[in-house]
Amino acid sequence: MLNVIQVLPDMNFWINLTNDLLSFHKEKLAEETGTYIHNRAESDNKSLYEICEEIVAELGKARQTIHATLASNPAALERWKI
Repeated sequence: MLNVIQVLPDMNFWINLTNDLLSFHKEKLAEETGTYIHNRAESDNKSLYEICEEIVAELGKARQTIHATLASNPAALERWKI
């Protein structure tokens, strides 16, 4: 159970960032600019697409961390993958 508690911040990060990335297309079509991706692009002085690429890389790292942490608990890992 301890490894599940330890990985909760990474899971939260992954869920929230995935939501931001998946919402990006809809928000772009609606010309919404007060979004996480827009705000991050502005604060980092990067393009929206550079930020999306960074987010994909960050999601990959978070996934690796989550899977590595849950590896000792196959039931929890399987539930996470669902």
